[in-house]
Amino acid sequence: MKMHKISKMKRAVGSAAVCGSVMVLGSVAMLAGSQQATAQQLEEIVVTSERRETNLQDTPISVISFNSEQLESAVVRDLFDISAAVPNLNINPGRGSGPAAPGFNIRGVGNGGVALYIDGIYFPSTSRSALRTSDLESLEVLRGPQGTLFGRNSTGGAVRVFTRKPTDTFEGDVSVQLGNYNQADFEGRVNIPLSDNVFVKGELSRLTRDGYVERFGVSGDQSELGNVDDTIGSLALRWIPNERVTVDLKARFEESDRNPVVRNLEELEVSNQGLFFHYRELNRQLVATGQSELVDNDPRIVRDDYTNSGFCFLFDNDPTSFESACDTGYESENNQFTGNVEWDINENHTFTFSGGYQEVTVSQRIDWLTVGAEIRTQDYDSEAVMLEGLLNSVLLDGNLDLVSGINYYSEESDEFSSVLRNNSTNEMADTRDIYGDTFDRDALGIFSQGVYHFPNGQSNMTLGLRYTSEDTGAILREWESGDFNISGWKECSTASSVGGGGIVVRDPNCMVTIPGAESYSEVDWKFGFDHDVNDNLMVFASASKAYRAGAFSHTASPTIDPSNISIAATD
Repeated sequence: MKMHKISKMKRAVGSAAVCGSVMVLGSVAMLAGSQQATAQQLEEIVVTSERRETNLQDTPISVISFNSEQLESAVVRDLFDISAAVPNLNINPGRGSGPAAPGFNIRGVGNGGVALYIDGIYFPSTSRSALRTSDLESLEVLRGPQGTLFGRNSTGGAVRVFTRKPTDTFEGDVSVQLGNYNQADFEGRVNIPLSDNVFVKGELSRLTRDGYVERFGVSGDQSELGNVDDTIGSLALRWIPNERVTVDLKARFEESDRNPVVRNLEELEVSNQGLFFHYRELNRQLVATGQSELVDNDPRIVRDDYTNSGFCFLFDNDPTSFESACDTGYESENNQFTGNVEWDINENHTFTFSGGYQEVTVSQRIDWLTVGAEIRTQDYDSEAVMLEGLLNSVLLDGNLDLVSGINYYSEESDEFSSVLRNNSTNEMADTRDIYGDTFDRDALGIFSQGVYHFPNGQSNMTLGLRYTSEDTGAILREWESGDFNISGWKECSTASSVGGGGIVVRDPNCMVTIPGAESYSEVDWKFGFDHDVNDNLMVFASASKAYRAGAFSHTASPTIDPSNISIAATD
């Protein structure tokens, strides 16, 4: 039987969490004749992937950019749709965590190695809501290590999201989209200039749809999976006090109430492989209630692409009766506040100050195996703050573009999780893997990156350096439960008891608490060289390094003795 010990990941924090990558890339765009118009159009695409405005065709990194029209035509409606439009990018709900902690992966690098920025502000990747794209102005996906300019957790790359800003034109629009499964999406926007230099923009979206996968034999609100019930609103203000200063402020909120984790069993092989533990128990309960044994691709489980079984046998050992303890669902709130002040000091220097705050709350219950034998509950709360000062300079008569900055990042989060599992020895489910963890992180980064343009007008060299100092703390808690025994507390049983509806009882007398902390620093760097062979051909090569900030976690172990346990970073 697998037991758990409160410990740490092997790559917890410190030098072991550093990831370096080297990329040698070539970009060839050979356009002639009738393609000249297309080339002229591409030259108008401006990106900020190097923390300054550059033409996409002249930017020597692997970056893909979308404007709002392109996002709409690609049918990008939420965070998970982005990966369908971007090669080498995958964004998928976690098997056990669903949309609360989606996995970001760029070129095979994931596991917290892809940074998400919203309006220039880094927000934690541990948990995110759907982030619907109705308010997006543009999107940039940077592939490859981006540690110099974008800091922590960008070993695989970065996803940068920019929302619409208010303008000096009075305008508004309302859109309604109707579809099958009772889809009804309402989106309304209004932009109001309050004066010659103050503009506001408000947006409200209400997005609903019934589920598209049926739970066979289940009635009520648990009969369908994949439903959508989202409310999104934002209010933005732009103030231009003079021709050199622009101030942008924005508040954005999202609320989501769904049953979104949709998995469908495609194959059940009994004759060659036998039955996995939970399916073996399901088979035993079916036989006990007078039904036939499970067979290969049993139609009671493997139905069709849009139908799941409605089995549930957590408490009464009757899989055909759906208990409230098997209810699944997902609720989240995501509040974001961002501010940006841009000051054009003179024609050669621009200073930008950015700040942001995000608060995320997620609560969800997932049927781990789709047959009502194991329900996983997760609750997550996070608050994050980021402040940054950035100076863009043009030096040496325009031959050097220099980006320098300092930023501060802070995050506090709480995570609770547990597993409710069928117990074949009686008619009472037991609880396992009961965790309750608190994390706090503070990071300070100082960085500078320069691009030198050689006098020949065709060659450029990029050098970048970043220093980061980070403090990470954790309080890990684990309650004695079905597969976890604390030495000396063998008789402690209340933590494993279950209240009405499968609610886990957490008895503080049955809990072990382990604190841990670590401080470390890292230096990231980048070197790049690019050369314009002609107007339509560029070759470039780059080498860069980035780091992934670690996190304390739980690892498998025999029975715990609280007097001999501790956590710390491990190389």
